[in-house]
Parts: sequence; C-alpha cells; structure tokens
Amino acid sequence: MWAKELERVTRGCWHQLEKDIELQGALCDSRLINEEVFVALEDERDGHDFVEAAFAKGARAAIVKRPVGNGPCLVVDDPEKALQAWATEHRRRLTAKIVAVVGSVGKTTAKEMLFTLLSTVANVCKSPRSYNNHLGVPMTLLSADENTEVVIVEMGANGPGDLDLLGRIVEPDYLMVVPIAEAHLQGFKNIEGVRRAKAEILNHLSSDALVVWPYDKDLHSAWPWSGKTISYGAEAPADCYPENNHIDFPNCFFKIDGKELSLAIPALYLGEMVSGIWALVNEMGYHPSVKAIESFVAASGRLEVLKQGDITLINDAYNANPASVHHGIEILSMAKGRRILVFADMLEMGDHSHFWHQEVGRQACGKIDMLVTVGVEARQAAASFVGTCHSFQTKEECQEFLLQSIRAGDKILIKGSNAMKLNELARELLPLKVGA
Repeated sequence: MWAKELERVTRGCWHQLEKDIELQGALCDSRLINEEVFVALEDERDGHDFVEAAFAKGARAAIVKRPVGNGPCLVVDDPEKALQAWATEHRRRLTAKIVAVVGSVGKTTAKEMLFTLLSTVANVCKSPRSYNNHLGVPMTLLSADENTEVVIVEMGANGPGDLDLLGRIVEPDYLMVVPIAEAHLQGFKNIEGVRRAKAEILNHLSSDALVVWPYDKDLHSAWPWSGKTISYGAEAPADCYPENNHIDFPNCFFKIDGKELSLAIPALYLGEMVSGIWALVNEMGYHPSVKAIESFVAASGRLEVLKQGDITLINDAYNANPASVHHGIEILSMAKGRRILVFADMLEMGDHSHFWHQEVGRQACGKIDMLVTVGVEARQAAASFVGTCHSFQTKEECQEFLLQSIRAGDKILIKGSNAMKLNELARELLPLKVGA
C-alpha cells in the first residue's frame, strides 16, 4: 500500500514524508525490522523509545502517536487500531486464499502441517511462531503480497470478543477447527463459554466458506453454521479419518489416502487432524504428495521429541490445558521404561483451577511411575496422585533434582503453561536433539 493511501485508511497524518512510498509489512519489534513499517505500541515498554533504532535497522516508516526520529512517521490516535485498519484493508485487496486456524488443542501444529503440505504446491504465507492475537494476526496478513497464493492465519482467543475482532480483520475463506476444550477458563468460565467465543469467527465467513472441524456433536450443536463442512475424527461417522492410527512410543503411525505414514510426534489426535487437513487442502484445489506429511517437524515445545542415549524426553511445555495434559498422560502411559511426568501450573484456569490441577493427579494414577510438579497450583496434582511424587516451587529446583535422578531408559513428558518456562528446563536437561 502506498503511504498516502495508508494515511487515508488510518485517518492519520504524515510527518517527514518527502514523497509517496510503497509500504509492505509491519512489525512492533524493532530488533526484527528490515524494511517493514515499525508500529510504536505503548505497552510494558513504550515503542516510541525504539523508533530511531527501527529507522537505523531500515524501517521504511513508523506508525506513532507522536513524531519521533528522523524518518517518515504516520501520526495516529492509536497505533494498534491503525495496524488493524491497515491489515483489514490489505486483506480485502489480497487475491490469496485465506485459511484461519482456531481451537484449543493443536492450532500451531495444524498451521505448520498446512504449511508443510501447501508450500510444496503454492506460494504460502503463514503466521510466524504464535502470532495469533490482535497484533500478530494483522502482521501476518501484512506480510502477504500480490504473489501470495495462500495465507494461513492462526487465531487465538483469551476471552469473549477476541475472535470477533480477528474475524473482522481476516474474513477467512476456509476455517480449520482443531479440538475445542477447557482452556483460558479465566476468560471463558467454562467449556460452553469456550465454544461460544470460538463461534464468533463464524460471523465473518462468507456463505460459501468451508469449515473443517472435529466430529463433535456438542460442538456442532453449539455452532450456528449451516454452510459447507467436513468433519474429521477417529472413525465413521466422521467424514474423514485415518486408518490404522496407533502409537509406537514415541512415534505415531496412520494411513491417509491409502499411504502408510509415520511421524516422530507422539499424538493419537494427530492422525485424525491430518485427515481433516488433507481433505481441506484437496478442497482448496491443491494436490501435494501425501508423503510430504512425513517431512513435518514438530515446533519447539509442542510434542517435540528429544533423545539422549536411551533417555527420551517429550517437550510439550509451550502451553497446557486439561485436555492436552490428559492426552499427554495417555501417551506417556504407552511408553516402556520409567515414566516421569514433569507438570507445572496450568495458568488462566479461573475459579476452578484447583479442581483441574487435582484432576491431573487423579488421571495420572496407575499410568506413570513418577510425578514431579513445579509451581503452586501443580501441587494440587501431587495431592491427588498416588505414587512417587516430588514437588518444587521453581524450575531451577526441579532441574537440580532431575539431573540427579534421570537414568537410562527413562521416558519423560514435560508439560505446563509457557509462562512457567519448562521449555527452558527441557533444553537444559537434554540439550542434544536427536529425534525419535
């Protein structure tokens, strides 16, 4: 978009704009700037303090509340809303197919799997890392250009209204729904609240949009969508499902489109989700090789398999909710050797946080050999667990214990909310990634 057009779209006013220039992309982290537009947000740190650094890194312009530095500054009332307005207009001009990914369990995995398949047959842009909020989604859209054929946008929500906002910006052509479960209950209160909030995205789909969703009667009855759908699940009556879906720890195996596939990712739901993703890609008119699925590599902290000698560690510490922890326990129970669950607080679980943490301890009984907890809330799991258990306040204390305790043959699952920083613990315990 040209600078003068952006001025109109954002209702801003340029300072130090010597001539009309074309602008592509936006970032709010000055360290990552190349030739994008720097957006000066006022958050924990005032972005205006980094405008000059952004210009020094090559920023073409800055969106600000007040002029700063020696470069073109678009002065607006609210840089965040200006970013969203720009992305909204940019999306309307894109000819690319827009795929949104929503849900509670496996959004990033689904996004990356879609990219793995589609990037072999099309020019694809995706959300970097977990750019799935009111800032990351607009920045994802703005990274696409006239040559982009598909944009894959991960969309998260912490409370009611979040997906309504993102939906207005994105207006997806295709919607990939991963399993919806109890997560961020501090904002949603209960599972019914989660389903209602996720359904906000439906208000921003065209009547001919395609929704690919789990075969879940509760979800289907809660979502007012009468358009085209494809359901995926473990078996019929889901529209699509994997054959021979099973785990040989730590790998998963399944058959899609008649082809036997394996991934070094221990997740039974992965085969189900991949069957839905495969159907979606084909409905979009693309036909990559099904074997491309096997080139998929788990993102850091998301069912990531780390090995050192005879020790296997599953690093699933990027985030946690009751459903994903329960799934992890089931997977760990299939392993041979001493099975250790390292479990940290699940954050944003609302008024019933104690209950959900106690449930983890109850579910783990008889399925693991040792429970190690980190944090205040995770101690509730220790209280309800019957078996060998050790609790620590900090990850440093936990690390010291594990380094002295881990032995050959151990199978370890690390699970907790990202803010608990167990991802760092996984790297420090087994620094060498060898794969499964």
